[in-house]
Amino acid sequence: MNQGEFTQALLMAFKDKEIKESLVELMARAVTDPVAEKVSESVKNEVVKLRAELRDRDKKIKQMEERVDSLTSDIDQLEQYTRRNSLRITGIPETSEEDAVAK
Repeated sequence: MNQGEFTQALLMAFKDKEIKESLVELMARAVTDPVAEKVSESVKNEVVKLRAELRDRDKKIKQMEERVDSLTSDIDQLEQYTRRNSLRITGIPETSEEDAVAK
């Protein structure tokens, strides 16, 4: 088969609907597979990064919750000791010039 016959046979093949559809499908797969692979890899990397950030934030939240619990406990203890030394007397009227702290 010479070059002219080959060209003619190739042109006839391109006119065949099944061959065109097969070529389009092969070309589409050849283009989309690498793109899909790169997109998938990019998404996977982003998910890994976001999971690491989430772990860091969860750790920080846990530390902050522990700190809040500790401070709440400290406040409760301070309030308890303040009330322990307080004395409330009822039945005696208060005056506006009265100094309850003076000794």
